[in-house]
Amino acid sequence: MSRSRVILWGDVPIKRSAIPEFLADLSRWPTVDPSALEIPQREQFRQRQEAVSLFVEAPDVSLAEIARRTRVQPSQLYRLLSRCLTRSEDGRIQGFRGLLPNKHLKPYERTAEVRATGPRGRGGAAGALGRLLEMYPVLRDWLERQAAERHRPLRPGELREVRKTLRRLHKQFLDRCRAAGVRLDEWPFNRDQRGYRSIQAFIYAHKDSKRAMIRGRLDSEPAGGVDADDMAAPEECPPPALLPFDAVQFDGHKIDLRLTLRFVDPFGLETVFELVRLFILVCLDVATRAALGYHIAISPEYDSDDVAMALQACFGPHKSPVMTIPALRVREGGGFPSQYFEEAQYPGWQWFQYDNAKANLANATLERLSEITGCYVHAGRLGSPNDRPFIERFFAVLARSGLHQVPGTTGSSSDDAVKQLGEVGRNLHLMMTVDELTQVVEVLLGDYNGEAHGGLGGRTPLEAMSYWLCKPGVQIRRLPIAKRRDLIFLQEARIVTVRGQASLYINFGDERYTSDVLRDKAHLKGQRVRVYFNTQDIRQLHAYAMDGSGLGILVPSRPWSRTPHSLRQRCEIKRLVRQGKLRYRSDEDAIEVYASHKRKHAMRNKKEATMLAELIATQKYAAAAQNSASVGAPGEVREATGSDDTAPAMTVASVSKPVTGGNGQSRASDQANEKPRPKPLSIRRTLNY
Repeated sequence: MSRSRVILWGDVPIKRSAIPEFLADLSRWPTVDPSALEIPQREQFRQRQEAVSLFVEAPDVSLAEIARRTRVQPSQLYRLLSRCLTRSEDGRIQGFRGLLPNKHLKPYERTAEVRATGPRGRGGAAGALGRLLEMYPVLRDWLERQAAERHRPLRPGELREVRKTLRRLHKQFLDRCRAAGVRLDEWPFNRDQRGYRSIQAFIYAHKDSKRAMIRGRLDSEPAGGVDADDMAAPEECPPPALLPFDAVQFDGHKIDLRLTLRFVDPFGLETVFELVRLFILVCLDVATRAALGYHIAISPEYDSDDVAMALQACFGPHKSPVMTIPALRVREGGGFPSQYFEEAQYPGWQWFQYDNAKANLANATLERLSEITGCYVHAGRLGSPNDRPFIERFFAVLARSGLHQVPGTTGSSSDDAVKQLGEVGRNLHLMMTVDELTQVVEVLLGDYNGEAHGGLGGRTPLEAMSYWLCKPGVQIRRLPIAKRRDLIFLQEARIVTVRGQASLYINFGDERYTSDVLRDKAHLKGQRVRVYFNTQDIRQLHAYAMDGSGLGILVPSRPWSRTPHSLRQRCEIKRLVRQGKLRYRSDEDAIEVYASHKRKHAMRNKKEATMLAELIATQKYAAAAQNSASVGAPGEVREATGSDDTAPAMTVASVSKPVTGGNGQSRASDQANEKPRPKPLSIRRTLNY
């Protein structure tokens, strides 16, 4: 019966054939300086090192022979090997550091209850504070926050108590313990000093770790160092990104461009409406600088639903919009990582960095993202764009290299020279449309991923991604299939109550939703259920009971089940009806009446034209989703302006690990080289007259 240990690559038998190849190379293991040890410990370390080396590199040497040479028994050898392959705090394996005598691989964790202090009693409370903070996470959060605030200088306009004394902080800690439910016969109340020394050590340790982090950042910063704001709270910064998908930065940027919507009426006449400036939302991988996905929010301001759409665009194979502009294509060697690397599809992020914009602070979206991908979320400080330098610089490059070079650009400021150079006045036909913008952004981001970067040693983001994904020993965590299906639920779950008498239903968006399953479940009356919906089409709701069991798909009444529409559009229709500005009969399609109303006012109002453009994009998205579902790929439609079922005709010459199809050949190259062929005709029936 083989032994089993939980080590770096999972729960596998500890035997020579089970050790992965990239871990069997002892030259890559972290090393130890034996000269720093005492002579007895040095000899013990050398024996352990020789035993592990023979076990890994000399499979023909038996365990008995290893024990004879090194005096390390097989049971001890298995334990030492598990220590060597355990993950350390720096993210690597322990390596030969795990063979050091008396080295603790994990901090002390107390399990026994802390006894009350007796007469002249001292000690006996080691690990008591850590045990208490594990039992009450709210106390840990409060204590860490207080330790960070104690050493942080005041910001402009901030009012708080600075340099709080340890006595006052200890008193507040005891009050928090009472509020959390800690009994008087438990630690810290059963000790003479009530845990004062432990609180003091915690604060000092937090201060020392802060100084060490600042010192490490100063060593890695260029000349000029870091500013005072960066030094104020370095403990809030995530660790540096060393591998792809270790950290992903997200932000939204208002496009510096005047846009239009071209609408063709049933008579074939074209009308051009000017829109308000739109937003583009992008996710950027920090380690490789690659743009993972994007979403264009067709609205004056983007909200949490747009954030969810941008996040969903980063998972699964990338879907490009339909290209209608002649000769517009992504450069050779460009594109998106998910088009060429299977490991880049449904990756498991480590950190997700975003700013404090109101739409980004949708707690439900962030909680769902953290739950599905298993990543940590990190909100940047207000007014500190340097916390996310790569995404901020990316938008500057995007504007300078593309969006500031087309007619109708507004420039980066009112006195920008490109604004006067790109001014078109009231000649709306010279401006770019929303569909054209989507195609241009697709090409700009694809070219960005295929352009050499100085910060990557002259490599392109796709080449850097290929380097890491093809490097032996590098493993990228991917989402399991069950988690991939949950990506549709990134938006906020709505809690509603089941109502009705003979037939049950729920209210959502001021309309009744029901189904054959819900209608007859009398025991659900008065209970609350959770509903999820597609942000671009609310004609269907996914309902779940509070215990997680599925209740199927709910549909609304007939007037609202015909044409695709979003929740934001339905709320706008209801608002216009309440104000008496919009009316429709029960046999009419409310969405069509709403579109006609917006077309009448779009010529004089940019916001009305933007709402009309949003409605058209919603209907295109629903049509593309239906076409994608008909070919067996539900939920993978990329863009609201329509998508193409085929990948772009481009190849990445410098990328050596493209996504392969079922026959093992490159999917991108197959589609690039494939020529259209006529479909053969077959005679199924012959009629004789």
